[in-house]
Amino acid sequence: MDDPISSSLGKVTQFKFPEPSEDPLKPAKIDYKVNNFGADPDMEGTMNSISIGEKQVNHKLVMGTADSKAKWHIKAKDTLYNYYPKLDSDMVDTNRHMVETENRLGTSFVQLRSDPITDSTGEVSQYTHPESSAKKWKMNYPVPNFGVDQEMLDQEKNLADTEASLGHVFTPTESDAAKPYTVPNFGVDFDIKDAKDSISAAESAHGPWNPEQDKNGVWIVPQPISASSYSHDPNHVDHYVQLDSQMSDDNIGSSIGITQYPLPKPFDPLAPKKINYYVPNFGPDPEATTSMESIAIAEKQENHKLVMGTDDSKAKWHIVAKDTLYDYNPPLEDSIKTTWRNLEAAEDKLGVTFEDANLLQSDPITSSL
Repeated sequence: MDDPISSSLGKVTQFKFPEPSEDPLKPAKIDYKVNNFGADPDMEGTMNSISIGEKQVNHKLVMGTADSKAKWHIKAKDTLYNYYPKLDSDMVDTNRHMVETENRLGTSFVQLRSDPITDSTGEVSQYTHPESSAKKWKMNYPVPNFGVDQEMLDQEKNLADTEASLGHVFTPTESDAAKPYTVPNFGVDFDIKDAKDSISAAESAHGPWNPEQDKNGVWIVPQPISASSYSHDPNHVDHYVQLDSQMSDDNIGSSIGITQYPLPKPFDPLAPKKINYYVPNFGPDPEATTSMESIAIAEKQENHKLVMGTDDSKAKWHIVAKDTLYDYNPPLEDSIKTTWRNLEAAEDKLGVTFEDANLLQSDPITSSL
């Protein structure tokens, strides 16, 4: 039988606690007389100090009035600053990554426990001075010598090999502080020289190029991603550039052959006037020359001739594994084919795939209890 001690309203109605004869917190009486012992001594001292200060500086202290509030108004408080702005997306991502890392490592990046270097008496007990007699670690113990570091040995060998190949001993001398350090000038860099030559050739053909800067100081130059940044001859139809407006089906040939963009006709101003014409020879490319010089220096240092592309080198460095053509897509075994065919037949008959059937079928190992 239901036997509650309280009603549906939450009030105890069956087994009430014994009520005291009189509430101990109930005041005995109200509006009773309170003795007046005069002003508080601290307040009297404060007011006396204010009066003395006013006489010394010949100034009346006025606080809390409309005039004083207007005089000492803090204008900075008129602007309601947002002291809790929305975090930057990078900060949000960083905080999320830190929380995920802390959860995965089971630790916190914030030190929460006290780590004092002194005890409650102020004596340094954790990190004592090395010269203290209370130090907790050994000092002046022997350290094994494993010889010169391998990187230092490699540097010394490289220096000796270079000196031998160049026939010169590198002897560094201490620089004179009074004499300024000079950097050797090897001339203009090949890339810079090529870029200047290209600009000069373009200006000779199309006139001087004087780029301008925008209001932010960024140079306004043609962009290769914009077809409008290029200048084209208005009398020439460019057969090789497709504009953004032409990004659709643009087949160049029909069923009878190429009819839309045939080869340039002789009247095309960009068509060559003649063939087999003379081409000037400006010598080997500077980068190719530099690469050949680097190979020659390396061959002298290693006393080895670099041979590539010959029949002997191909035979020497031949990869035998490539002689075997492995079949990475062998035919399926008959039993596998039969299994797949039976699976497809069962799926067609039941109207459900094997994957969906596994997702829909409940297979609990425990009951609802």
